[in-house]
Amino acid sequence: MKLREHVRIRASPEAVWPYIANPVLMSAWNPKIVSVDRMSEEPLRLGETYAMIFKMNGRDREGKVEVVACQEPAMLTLRHRAGPKPDAYTDVTYTLTASRGQTAVEECVDMTHQGIPLVFRGLIWFIKTFGKQSEPGKPYLERLKDVVEGGAKK
Repeated sequence: MKLREHVRIRASPEAVWPYIANPVLMSAWNPKIVSVDRMSEEPLRLGETYAMIFKMNGRDREGKVEVVACQEPAMLTLRHRAGPKPDAYTDVTYTLTASRGQTAVEECVDMTHQGIPLVFRGLIWFIKTFGKQSEPGKPYLERLKDVVEGGAKK
C-alpha cells in the first residue's frame, strides 16, 4: 500500500533539499517528529542509521531510521522501523523535480512491508483520502512549502 502527496515550492531543489535531508530541519515541518538522535548535523548519507522519537496516535514511539536511497538533491528514501515486528518497515521516499523555477516534491509512503491485512489497507487509504486529519492544521508538505518559502510562523 502506497500513499502519495504532492506540493510545488517556489525554490530550487537545492534550496528544498536541506529540509528533506536533515531530520532536525525536517522537524520544522513534520509535527510527528518529537526528537532525533544522530551523530551528525550534516545532510543524511546513504547507509546512515539514526534513532527517532515520533508521535503516532497521540503517543510517543521510538523507531530506527535507515537511509536506503539518497541522490542529492533529487531523491531520498528513509526506512522506518518501529514496533514489535522485526521484519516490518515503512519506506518514505521524497522526490524533488525542478520545473519552471519551482520544485515539485512528491512524498510516497510505502507500507507494503508492514504486514497490514488487505481490508485494513483499503480503510487506511479511504481515511487518508477522504477523512479528517488526525492533527489539525496544514498537510505536512504544505508546511514544508511554508518553511522553505519563508512563510512559516515563528
